[in-house]
Parts: sequence; C-alpha cells; structure tokens
Amino acid sequence: MAAIPKRLYTEAEYLELERAASERHQYVNGEIIAMAGGTPRHARAMNNAGAAFFNALRQGPCATHSSEQRLRVDETGVYTYADLSVFCGPVAVSVVDRTALTNPTVVVEVLSKNTESDDRGWKFAHYRRMASLRAYVLIDPRDLHVEVFVRMADGRWAMSEAHGDSSIEIPPLEVTLSLPELFDKVAELDAD
Repeated sequence: MAAIPKRLYTEAEYLELERAASERHQYVNGEIIAMAGGTPRHARAMNNAGAAFFNALRQGPCATHSSEQRLRVDETGVYTYADLSVFCGPVAVSVVDRTALTNPTVVVEVLSKNTESDDRGWKFAHYRRMASLRAYVLIDPRDLHVEVFVRMADGRWAMSEAHGDSSIEIPPLEVTLSLPELFDKVAELDAD
C-alpha cells in the first residue's frame, strides 16, 4: 500500500485557515500543526511565568504578551504561539500578517511531555534566526527546572539553569526570577 503524501500549504492558505479556526495552529515549512492542549501543571506554570515577568517588567520599557499572540519568524516564514513573549521597545508587525509580531526580545516556552522536543528542537532553531531575540527561556514544570539561553555578543548562545529554591537571571531584561514564585502551587498538580 502506497503512503499518502502529506499536504503542504502556502502561507496564504495557512493564514486563511487560521482566521477561521476555533483553535490555534503553528505553521512550519508548509505544514499546519495543531497546538497541543495543556495540562493543569502546564497552565499553572504559564500563569505563574506571566505574572512573574509582568511584575518584574512593569516599571520598565518591556512588556509581556501571552500565548494568544502569534509570532512570525520573518527569516524562515514560521508562525508560532510562544507561551510567553517579551518585547522591549516598539513591536514590529509582520508585513505578511498584521496580527503577527516579529521582534520579541525574549521567548518563553513551558515544557510538557508532548511539546519538549519541539520547544528544544525546531522552535529554538527558528527563534534563533530572529535578530531581535536575546534570550530563550525553557520552564519545566515537571522537574521544577528553568534553563535560560542568552545570545552572546559574538552570536553564540550560553545556557544557565536553576532548580529548587533558587533564582535565575534573565540578563537581557536585567531581571532575576524566583523559582519558588515560578513554580508556586505547581507541584501539587499531577505531572503530564
């Protein structure tokens, strides 16, 4: 029996379908990928991260956007919905899709069993192509662990990590986040 070829979509087809869809989808190399449903632990970690970043940034020039905000990687044509994105200064709107933003300073993804390989793999590979991106933050609510990847002046990425009752710095934002705050009431929920 012959394999059925996978259908690839144009960017215009994706945008048309996404406007009419009741759920969100990512667009990667012509493929439309449905967003995975979150677990209670993932949702709480996302909310905690949103609150922590919002509180840390409220007096400065940077602002957070939730997972409802679509991002477009202009350099590769990929569309994603990051769990949280931070923009410092004026936002840049995509010329292709006026609802997508293209210049995050920091992107935050909350890991789950279903999304971890994507968040560490193809997503980070595409995000790294964004000239504006200065840090990529991975929050693991299963292991109560945070990794921060920071773009160095020479273009290399350096990683720092923290777990337990410690804190972690996000150098491009000049903020330090408390892990007990990020993981408040997360461990009491079942892991995915």
